[in-house]
Amino acid sequence: MTLATTSRLAVTALCFASALMACAGPKTEGQKKMSQLSEQMQRLESALQQSKTEIQKTIEAHDLLVANADADLSGNFSRFQSAIDRCTARQKEIGTLLDQISATSTSYFAGWQADLDRIDNSDLRARSE
Repeated sequence: MTLATTSRLAVTALCFASALMACAGPKTEGQKKMSQLSEQMQRLESALQQSKTEIQKTIEAHDLLVANADADLSGNFSRFQSAIDRCTARQKEIGTLLDQISATSTSYFAGWQADLDRIDNSDLRARSE
């Protein structure tokens, strides 16, 4: 490869990188809200998965308590109560996450509606709704 070819490739790569950076410029308010909503949904998914595991452990603790095969009623009850407490805490966390998602999505769609109201072309507005 000649020096001229290498230089042209370098300039082309630099122009391409600059164009990509320009496209990834500052986010709009809607993009920020959507990113925030996406992160909140990921946290909710994780909390729901953890909740599923905790519910399974609570059922196991319940079964041990009912069977009382090891004759440790007090210990089995304590394990069951701890499992219930963890489920209750997870339920509160999920409720908080749902409230955050609701607030973020309400704000996002209010901004979307404001944008729609600024569209003068009735055909374009109808397709955007």
